Amino acid sequence: MYTSIFDDEHNLLAIIIRNFELSERVRFITKDSQNPQVALMSRPQGEYITPHVHLPIERKVFGTPEVLVVRSGKMRVDLFNASKMFVESHIMQDGDIIILFSGGHGFDILETTIMVELKQGPFKEGLDKERFALDDEMLSQIMSRQVD
Repeated sequence: MYTSIFDDEHNLLAIIIRNFELSERVRFITKDSQNPQVALMSRPQGEYITPHVHLPIERKVFGTPEVLVVRSGKMRVDLFNASKMFVESHIMQDGDIIILFSGGHGFDILETTIMVELKQGPFKEGLDKERFALDDEMLSQIMSRQVD
């Protein structure tokens, strides 16, 4: 159903959700204290969800967690710790979801891929991300330690 990926210091890097079936109506994948909040829902035909508004409460958000939903295609996601050291890779394909909490990440598009990306805005050009290069040793690790 889902896999949590941690670095060596037990920091949550990502959660990958695949091939899920729900026996309950709502299952939160993330804890109440985590950002973003992600739930899987199974709602029967004919159910009515009461209209509601979300109240304008102030929240402090640090970092830029992301959620990616792979609609179609195939890609490899490479996960790194906050020190930019490679941790592990996973193959993502049709219907897979990944929640990226911390550390770094990169993607190798293995087949034409259509995905949806959700993240906290507004985007701050030049302040939101730092790109980093991979040396030959790290590339070798990535290719030899692919998880799935």
